[in-house]
Amino acid sequence: MNQPLGLNDITLKTISIYPNPARNHLNIRNTNSIQINSIRIYDVLGRLVLSEEENVEIIDLSHLNSGVLFVEIETDQGVIIKKVVKE
Repeated sequence: MNQPLGLNDITLKTISIYPNPARNHLNIRNTNSIQINSIRIYDVLGRLVLSEEENVEIIDLSHLNSGVLFVEIETDQGVIIKKVVKE
């Protein structure tokens, strides 16, 4: 997978999401305490289905439909996008 512009390997490795596939919740692990400004989740059609403006560790997915989701994590060091499957 290509690395997003402006992000180094350290940023990509210090923020992880799990479990994948996910059922009712998604955990955000931020091992280096990088400032997370927002988290947005999009469905496969690009529609925004969830938005968090706070630095959260657990996101409730129970109200979302099953399928592929894209998690966009905006940090002070750039934007990370990760793919998640919601069961």
